[in-house]
Amino acid sequence: MYFISPYFPSIYFMKFSFGIVGGISFGCAYLTNFIILVDYFDKRLGLANGLTMSGSGLGNFAFAPMTEFLIGKFKWQSTMLILGSAIFLCAFLGCLLRPIEYYYKKVRQTEDIDDAIDSNEEPKKASFIVKNLFNEMTNFKILKLNTSFLLITLSNFLIFFVYFIPFIYIPIRAKALKIAQFAWLIGIIGIVNIPMRILFGIICDRKIIKPIHMNSLCIFVASGCMYTYFYLTTFYSQAVATALFGMAAAGINSLTTPYLVDIVGSEAFANANGILNMFRGLSCIFGPFIAGFLSEKLKSNLYAFVFCGTSLALAGILSTLVSMITIKSKQKNKTKSLELNSV
Repeated sequence: MYFISPYFPSIYFMKFSFGIVGGISFGCAYLTNFIILVDYFDKRLGLANGLTMSGSGLGNFAFAPMTEFLIGKFKWQSTMLILGSAIFLCAFLGCLLRPIEYYYKKVRQTEDIDDAIDSNEEPKKASFIVKNLFNEMTNFKILKLNTSFLLITLSNFLIFFVYFIPFIYIPIRAKALKIAQFAWLIGIIGIVNIPMRILFGIICDRKIIKPIHMNSLCIFVASGCMYTYFYLTTFYSQAVATALFGMAAAGINSLTTPYLVDIVGSEAFANANGILNMFRGLSCIFGPFIAGFLSEKLKSNLYAFVFCGTSLALAGILSTLVSMITIKSKQKNKTKSLELNSV
């Protein structure tokens, strides 16, 4: 889409190609990254996930100024082609990944299914495979069967309902206070984000604390930052707040894979991850509009920060409930183990 979008005669064609088709493509690439990690890594899953997520954070930090430079140097059409070439490298690197034994088993199972279908009925065989894939992607039964997953999905919905609001309103608030270095405030979030994602991964691997417990803590820290941010009037106080928010955001993003594996298991991870990110994507659409409406209606940006902090606080409560279920389940399993040993 990066290659062909610059040649479209209308913005409406670009909205479809770059927005819809490109969005679906990036969504598929994003989800499969984590599915691959879960299948490839077991003992070092946290570190692998942290490194992967830090790469994403580095890209977010680097691509914004690079894009601005390229547009100034080559105009937006050539910039799209250059960025398209960079994105194409992802496909090349993806080709270097080799299936592991788990996938060989899945392939053999698929071949057995194919053999069971009449070879003369190719359209029916293709339909059968597509239907199976669609059913797996849209299997929402896990929400009903797993209470912890339902709660953490609702928590993520509330997080990403307001996740992008700070990135919009932090610079607005800084400009209102005539803080000249307002651009650095967003940069601090990105700078802190990168090493913290790796650190959270290491902590997960060493099993110092459960990923879901760290997630709950990170959400409440992010909520606290948003509740207090409007009242911070200097660059340095806002820099501290953005650094804390960057640390919390790093945890919220990088801990998802480890705590999902703990909640649903590696076999159901692909299904759970797809559903979770679908709810995340849907929630992102509406949050900024509500924040903007509140700010305009009530004549103050304070209410955008309060709205953000409240949504995060509710998300933290839901995540804490999952933490409590996890602790209770662990104690229950420990009690059963002691009873079995005493027999």
